[in-house]
Amino acid sequence: MIKKPTLIVLACAIVIVAGVYYYSQRSSKNPNSSAGATKPAFSLSAADIRSLTLTHPGKSGTSPIQLEEKNGGWQIVQPLQTGADDASVNAITDGIANAQVSQTEPGAPDRLKVYGLAAPRFTIHFQTSNGAKHTLDFGNKDFTGSSVYARIDGSASVAVLPASLLESADKSVSDLRDKAVLHLASADVQSFDLRNASGEIAASRAKSGWKLTKPSAEPADEQTINDLLTAVSGAKMVDVASEQPKDLARYGLGHPAISFSAKDKAGKTSILLLGTKHGGDFYARDASRPIIFTVDAALEEKLAAKYPALRDKKITELQQGDVKEIALHDPNGEIAIGHSGDKWTFETPADQKGKQAETWKVFSAIMDARATAIIDHPSKEIDAKLAKPAVELTLTQNDGTKWTLQLSPALGSDTYARVSDRKPVYKLPKDVIQSLSLKPADLAF
Repeated sequence: MIKKPTLIVLACAIVIVAGVYYYSQRSSKNPNSSAGATKPAFSLSAADIRSLTLTHPGKSGTSPIQLEEKNGGWQIVQPLQTGADDASVNAITDGIANAQVSQTEPGAPDRLKVYGLAAPRFTIHFQTSNGAKHTLDFGNKDFTGSSVYARIDGSASVAVLPASLLESADKSVSDLRDKAVLHLASADVQSFDLRNASGEIAASRAKSGWKLTKPSAEPADEQTINDLLTAVSGAKMVDVASEQPKDLARYGLGHPAISFSAKDKAGKTSILLLGTKHGGDFYARDASRPIIFTVDAALEEKLAAKYPALRDKKITELQQGDVKEIALHDPNGEIAIGHSGDKWTFETPADQKGKQAETWKVFSAIMDARATAIIDHPSKEIDAKLAKPAVELTLTQNDGTKWTLQLSPALGSDTYARVSDRKPVYKLPKDVIQSLSLKPADLAF
C-alpha cells in the first residue's frame, strides 16, 4: 500500500510534467510566439520623453492625468495644474526607456480578451522631443505577476513587458504631485526667523557656524539648527485640504500659530505657515502658493522649538591647537602645563617640572561637556557655590587670551559652570568635576 506522503509527491510530479508538456506543445503549435531573447520596447532615452498622458479606458468617471516637462521639471497640467514629483515621473520615463519585450504573442481577438487587452485596463500616451507619439496599452499580468501583457503603438501582436512599468505609471494625481511643503535646500539657508507660542527666534549663518540673533545674540546649537532645517526642507504634505481656499481662518491660517521664514544664498525667501490641528496633523501652507495641506505632528514639534533648545550647549569651541598653556586647580592641587615645540611639559608641581605631559584628558573633558540647561539669571545659591569653585581651569590661547572655566561643588547630580567669555551659567552633569579632578600621574606621558 502506497503511503499518503508518497502519493502527494507523485501527484506534484505529475502536475509539473503536465505543465512542461502543455507549454512545450503550446509553443510548438504557436509558431508566432517568441520567447528567450529580449528586445527594447522603444528606441529612445528617458530624456527624450516630454509629455505623458495616463488614462484608465475601462473606468468611467476617471480623468486622464496629463504631465509635461517644463524648465527641467515635471508639471501636472490636467486634471489640475500643479508641480509634479520629479522622482515619481522619472520612474515612469525610465521604465518606458528601459522596457524590454521578453516575449510576443499573437493578437487575435479571442487572445486579446484573454490578455485583458480587448478593453485595456491602463494606457500611457507619450510624446518625445522630436514630436513622435507613442501608445502603450496594458492588460493583465501573467501568472508570475512579474510581467504584463501590453500592446505597443497598436501593434497586431501582444508584448510581454515588466510589470514594474505598469506599477510605476498606474498612479493617482495625489501619488504623482509634488508634496514638498517648501522648495528649500537646508544647506542653502543663510538665515531664518521662527515665530511660535514661545515668541520670536532668529538666527543667521556665520563663518564659525550658526548664531542666534533674537531674542538675544548667543551661539547656536549647530546640530539642533541643522535638524530643524533638515526637517523643514525634507517635509512632505500628508494630504491636500484645499486647492483654492476662500477662508484661511477656517484652517487657523488667518493668524498662523507658527511662521517659519528662511532666506537662501540667492536671497530668495521661503515661508511656511502652520495653523490649527486636524486629527493628528496640522493645516499648513507655503505662502507662495494658494494650496492648503496638512503636515505631520513631527514637523510641528520641530517648529514649536523654544529659544533655550536652540542655544549652544557646548561650553567652548577651543581646540588643543588653540592653546599654549594650561593651569588646573582642583581638589588634588595645582597643575600647570606649557606647550613648547611639539611637546607639552609640566611647569608645576615642582617634582614634575620639565617632564612630558599628556593633555588630551583635559581637552576631552571640556569639549565633550554639554549643558543640560543654560541659566541667564542664576540663583543666589548657585552664585555662592561658584564663588568657591571645586575646579578652576585656565587656558592661555596662542594669542595670549585667557579662557577660564569654574565648576561649582556638586549640587545633587549637577554642577554649575561659569565660562569667562560667556554670560550665562551652564548646568552640567557632576561627572565633569570628576573628569577634571586630575593628578599629575593622570597626565604623565
